[in-house]
Order: sequence, then C-alpha cells, then structure tokens
Amino acid sequence: MLNCTFPSCKARLEPNQAKVPAVQAIRNATGKPVVVADLAKFALCGRHSRMVEAENKKEDKNFQMFSYAGTATLLKRREVEQEAARAYSLQLRAKTQMGKAIAKALAPSAG
Repeated sequence: MLNCTFPSCKARLEPNQAKVPAVQAIRNATGKPVVVADLAKFALCGRHSRMVEAENKKEDKNFQMFSYAGTATLLKRREVEQEAARAYSLQLRAKTQMGKAIAKALAPSAG
C-alpha cells in the first residue's frame, strides 16, 4: 500500500491506483537517476494527480502523470536491460589483456 504524498491527504492506495509524475520530472526533482524506490515518494491519489495536471495546464507546462505500476515495471525492465548490457560489455572487454584486467576489476565479487 502506498500513501498519497499530497500534503494533508491520508489516502492509502494500491499500486495500480497510484499516479506518479513523468520519470524526467522526478529526475529533475531528485537530481539523480530514478529507481523504483523513488516512485513512492512522489505517489499521488487520482484526485490530486488530476488537480496537479490541471494546475500545470493553466501555467502551460507539459506535465503528465502516469500509473505507478506501469512506471515501476518500466524502471525494473530498464535496470535488467542495463545489467545485461553491462555484463555483455564486460564479456567483450575480456578478449584483450587490458580488457581482462578491467573486467576482473569491475566484475561483482562472489561472496
């Protein structure tokens, strides 16, 4: 269960009911890459997400809210893809002597 982060709102939400701002907006607010744990800090109930969108529309800002569940799935998929790309990159580097040293230094330690 998630809590709406709008001030004074006590709504408790299922992940499929919660809305979050676009990933770019969260990245701008936090100043770092967005991970799934960051999404809960920006979750809003449907009423407040519509209110935020309407307020930004008045100010001619292109601000969108998305489903928490869909955004979390997207971020998890991105993390898996990045890890696969990193492993593949390490595998390609391991074909040269210098690459083998780099791969050994960057490889996750077992244990």
